[in-house]
Parts: sequence; C-alpha cells; structure tokens
Amino acid sequence: MAYESMELDKGTVSSAWNKTKEVCSEAWDWICNVCDKIAKVVVDGLSAAWNWIVKYKEYIAWLLW
Repeated sequence: MAYESMELDKGTVSSAWNKTKEVCSEAWDWICNVCDKIAKVVVDGLSAAWNWIVKYKEYIAWLLW
C-alpha cells in the first residue's frame, strides 16, 4: 500500500500536528464568530419584542381580558 512506503519522522508528525491545530483554531474562530452573530440577532429580537410589549401593554391586557 502507498502509506507503507511513507516514513514518519518526528518532524513530519510535528508539522502535521501543527497544521491540524491551525485548521482547528481557524474553524473554532469561525464557529465562535457565527454564534456571536446569532446571539446578537436573538438578543436584538427579544429586546424589540419586549419594547413592543411594554409600549402596548394596555392593549394586550385588554385583548386578553
């Protein structure tokens, strides 16, 4: 098989490990960035809904009564 002819020395393994850490770090940063944007949208939406409820609380109470 092809992988049997590969010689894995300490430098090759170290290089592969460093590349893996780099890729994982970039992926983690991307995931954190996406989650941050989602959280901002959710908080903004909840804030807008709360402001609407506070503004129209008398009408809401009248409708639910």
